[in-house]
Amino acid sequence: MGGVVSAQAEQLQSRSPESADQYTITEHAPDSVFRILGIDVRNQFLTGISRKLGFSLIYDIGHTGKAICYISNSQQIEFYESSIGYGYKVSTISDDSKKECATLNSSQTFVNGIGLALGLGKDKVTEILGKKRNQIDDALVYEFWVQEKEEHPESDSIWADITTTIYLQFNEGYVGSYSVSATKTY
Repeated sequence: MGGVVSAQAEQLQSRSPESADQYTITEHAPDSVFRILGIDVRNQFLTGISRKLGFSLIYDIGHTGKAICYISNSQQIEFYESSIGYGYKVSTISDDSKKECATLNSSQTFVNGIGLALGLGKDKVTEILGKKRNQIDDALVYEFWVQEKEEHPESDSIWADITTTIYLQFNEGYVGSYSVSATKTY
């Protein structure tokens, strides 16, 4: 067991942009993927989103996560945050979402700043995000990853891994849901 753990630790220590796999884009994700409904999710906590879009209950997800959601027409959006990251997911309304989600007053379409939306075909998604991605069954996954050195007063500088994942699930050739999530780990 110790050999497996030390091998994993060695692999993590040697992770660098040069060691990224063929599907990883070694640069920051475009800023515009974080903007949706007039909100930049990098700069808002759930309470701030709720103030901007209207009250919605905050509920627990996962181990340390919290989320809020909204519906408009046949779409829903869930914003989430946890101890290591944040993001949002856009999908069609499910029966479960109607009891947790607040309804937006306007009939807004949930299109993010880069142009991702439900109903887009794979060709349009590739035109928007590029060809460097991983395809898993009926999904496309774009992963952006960078390392940044951060100064900390209590210790030497440390390196942070910043990963943004854009996950698009397709139904019959068109985007049925998509999510944008960012994590920062040390």
